Amino acid sequence: MIITITENYAAGHVGALLPSASLMDIQPIRDRELLRVGGTVTLIAGAAVAVSLLGIPSVTAAVVISAVGVLGLLVFFGSQWHRYLPIAEFFKPGP
Repeated sequence: MIITITENYAAGHVGALLPSASLMDIQPIRDRELLRVGGTVTLIAGAAVAVSLLGIPSVTAAVVISAVGVLGLLVFFGSQWHRYLPIAEFFKPGP
């Protein structure tokens, strides 16, 4: 299979690296990235609301919310969590 992919790539058939007959029994994987991002954003927003209701000082609140965000990313994305750190940009105060 690797030789077939290599030969087709070298021939310039980048859109068809494998013959269609070998792909008949393969089911595509569902893309759930949007659900994972939504879950992470919801978790961070929930942590922010919980921290404000508990009356935790602002410095401690920032640490708690950041920790919940990183833990949420680890839970939802596993070893690829660092690719999604820009989600934190949604929660920055000000312009």
